Amino acid sequence: MKNYMANGKGTRFSAFTTRIRCALCGSSFRRCKVKNDRPVYWRCSKGGQCESVSIREDDLKRVAAEVMGLKSFNGDVFREKVEYIEAGKQNCLIVHFNDGRIEETSYTPSGRRSKAREKESREEWQRQ
Repeated sequence: MKNYMANGKGTRFSAFTTRIRCALCGSSFRRCKVKNDRPVYWRCSKGGQCESVSIREDDLKRVAAEVMGLKSFNGDVFREKVEYIEAGKQNCLIVHFNDGRIEETSYTPSGRRSKAREKESREEWQRQ
C-alpha cells in the first residue's frame, strides 16, 4: 500500500503523500481538506502535540516547481526528482532531492491577510 501511496497514483493520494515530513518532530504531514471551497492544507500528523505550522497545498506546489526549475508543478517530475520535503518551520521548506542535493528555501504564504486587514474586518464585524 505504501508504494501505491508514494507514487501518487489514484484519486485518494497526492504527489506529496508520504513525501512531506515535519522539520520539528519528524512525523509525516497529512493532507487536510475542510470544504470544497476552502484551500487544502498539509499539517503534521501529530496535531496539537507538535508546534509545526501548516502549509497550503498551492504554496507547496509553487515552491516545489520553483526549486525544480519548472514553470508549473508537475507531480510526475516531483516524484522523480524529490525524495521528501521538510516542512513545519515558519515560511521555510527544505527539499531533499533523490540525487542527494538539499535545498532550503523561504516562501511567502499565499492567501494571508495583512494585520491591518484583519483588524479592519474584526472592527466591521463588531459594528454589526
